[in-house]
Amino acid sequence: MLTIDQKEAILRRAGTTVPDFPSARPPASEGNACPGGDTPVPPRGREAPRMRRQAIDAWSAAVAALYVEHLAALPGKR
Repeated sequence: MLTIDQKEAILRRAGTTVPDFPSARPPASEGNACPGGDTPVPPRGREAPRMRRQAIDAWSAAVAALYVEHLAALPGKR
């Protein structure tokens, strides 16, 4: 069984556009933007690890789905 990193590498080598791994800093939004600026501030407390894990899980699911599509598109596969 391949790891998600191996699947990502196979997809990239095949020329498939793969989403970037989630950054440690969330995108700027109302809840995490600095006053007067666009620089995101990471969530603090107990929310940060949970939000990071959710982002990584969503990325992993997207890569896994792309890999399944890639395998289905290979010649000779049914």
